[in-house]
Amino acid sequence: MDSHKLHEHIFGTYISLRYGIAALAFLYPILLYAVGRFVYGIELENTLSHYYFSLAADDPTMRTFPMRAWFVGLLFSIGILLYLYKGFTVKENIALNIAGLSAVIVALVPMDYECWPNCGSINLHGVSAVILFLSIAYVSLVCTKSTLTYLNDKQMEANFLKKYRMLGALLVASPVVALIITFFTQDMEKYVFFVELAGIWAFALYWLLKSQEMSISNAERIVLMGKHNAK
Repeated sequence: MDSHKLHEHIFGTYISLRYGIAALAFLYPILLYAVGRFVYGIELENTLSHYYFSLAADDPTMRTFPMRAWFVGLLFSIGILLYLYKGFTVKENIALNIAGLSAVIVALVPMDYECWPNCGSINLHGVSAVILFLSIAYVSLVCTKSTLTYLNDKQMEANFLKKYRMLGALLVASPVVALIITFFTQDMEKYVFFVELAGIWAFALYWLLKSQEMSISNAERIVLMGKHNAK
């Protein structure tokens, strides 16, 4: 393989990883609902985390949780990919590592189940979920300028930055609203599911938008050529 083909091969792997993360994030809540509803007869759960303990409609023992593998497997995959992905800056990379590790913890440490009225207001699962969303919000709000400079177009930079800030605000608001609702009411209604859905899709949109921006600026190619100047 000559140097040009090797360059394109490495570049293609990097791009595939980016789009793979976005696709998994977007499909995650859709797959949980669709598989649960149309395969196991499970109605829409109150939160994404409830799918860990979802019961199949025709399960006579009421102790088989068919969606557990889907919930853990998909979220674990997203977390590992976020951890393995290397950001443009040290700060971005640390934030993505924290997000990835938090996603793995959310997947492996379930929420409190059948504990009412003695459920704790704070647990590792919930705290990790909030850290996950806040870490991604930090990336979209704080770490965007490191690649925007490669556009060499001030108006385009401003447009992208505005969109990033909107998505970052949505990411920040989603887990905070969910945490407030569950803390004060201890009643996880389906509204929380849609708050989480909005946060996850905001992240997926951010990742796609960032991929589009980097494609326009050819930032990855510049980096691979050894001309990276982000700090």
